[in-house]
Amino acid sequence: MLEISLSYSDSCQCNVILSGERIISSQNLECGQLPLPFKKRVYAEKYGREVEEIIKTVWPQIRQLPLRRKMLLELCIKGGRPARELFRDCPALGLLLALRISNDSSICLQEQLVELAGRKRVEILEYCLFPAAPWIVKLLRKITPAQCSPFILQDLKKILTRNTSKQIKVLRHLPAVSRLVVDTLKDEKKAALVANSFYVDAATSRWSGDAEYLFDEIIRMKSDEVAGDYISVPPLRSVDDLPRAHDELVRQFNNLERLEWSGFLSLTFPKPPFAGISGKTGNIEWGIFPIRTGMELYTEGQEMKHCVATYASSIAYEKNLYVYHVCSPAGEKATLMLSREDVFWHLSEIEGVANTDVSSETMQWVEEWIAGENRFLRKKYGLEKREKNDIKAGTDHSHDHGGYSSEQHDPPDGSHQFVM
Repeated sequence: MLEISLSYSDSCQCNVILSGERIISSQNLECGQLPLPFKKRVYAEKYGREVEEIIKTVWPQIRQLPLRRKMLLELCIKGGRPARELFRDCPALGLLLALRISNDSSICLQEQLVELAGRKRVEILEYCLFPAAPWIVKLLRKITPAQCSPFILQDLKKILTRNTSKQIKVLRHLPAVSRLVVDTLKDEKKAALVANSFYVDAATSRWSGDAEYLFDEIIRMKSDEVAGDYISVPPLRSVDDLPRAHDELVRQFNNLERLEWSGFLSLTFPKPPFAGISGKTGNIEWGIFPIRTGMELYTEGQEMKHCVATYASSIAYEKNLYVYHVCSPAGEKATLMLSREDVFWHLSEIEGVANTDVSSETMQWVEEWIAGENRFLRKKYGLEKREKNDIKAGTDHSHDHGGYSSEQHDPPDGSHQFVM
């Protein structure tokens, strides 16, 4: 339940304090206060009495947005009736205007916000530096609040600017526009795999975030430098075809005869970032063992019942991932994937047999081993001593690795899951 209270400061500012619900969805970095400046305190008090009713009117729609809730709520309050009518008519255009205003330092008065929100819809598109036409306004109306985010608007702008007739035709004839529709249209590799019925299903059916992830995994496997030419993607006619197509590609990757044709099994991987460890306790031989060849990676996938073999090209050529077989001192088996960030390597994913979770003891043991190896790298490159000197000097170079950094790579986010 959203609770609203108002407070006033000496600077003629009305603070709308929101509590009871998160104003934004990610990390909740904002404090939940909306400062509303006015020239005179009397205006602030008069306007403040209307704020609660305004918020209650627009909040049911705004709360459906995955991001930028506070920004849009602020526009609806400060922009007056025109802003609220704009948002109710076309949430995507309302968000587009809020994003544009946040980057326009010349807009500082409430009167300017009211004037902007009251313009014709096509004129608002022009102000937002977005392709402008009446049919594009109709297109934006097809985006529901739940699907509306800065990312879908950015990708949609790229598609419209590219002005490809086939993509435009698909968008104009769909009953709705979703993230999955736009994500597929913007990527030529994805668009080449789907039938028109896929777009209709992606626009109208309820699907989870796994659909986008599975599609990315299908493209990654199909684009594999070694085995990509030897595998084929089944036709994608609906969103439900994505998990079936993913599983079929995994099956093809794990087909030993196909891999022999492609030269996959003869791959030799680069030197592992960490040498690994091994030992024996009683009858249990434990250790963390680097996987050095395509054949070893294929065997790991077969024995552990997951699709880690599909990462062979990333290990061999991109050199930003490395895979290890894990056998803990307790006898638990797992597959470990490390990803590189600058000179360091971090845990990207660890999965047990058939993608089961590993125990907390095994996780802790592996994390301690990785931390120890990275400490060695710090000493090797002289970073430990430098960081201590930085702390004494009051400076922070925690993201500066002294000229030793390799290619920059995105930090691990768990996206490399060995899905079966």
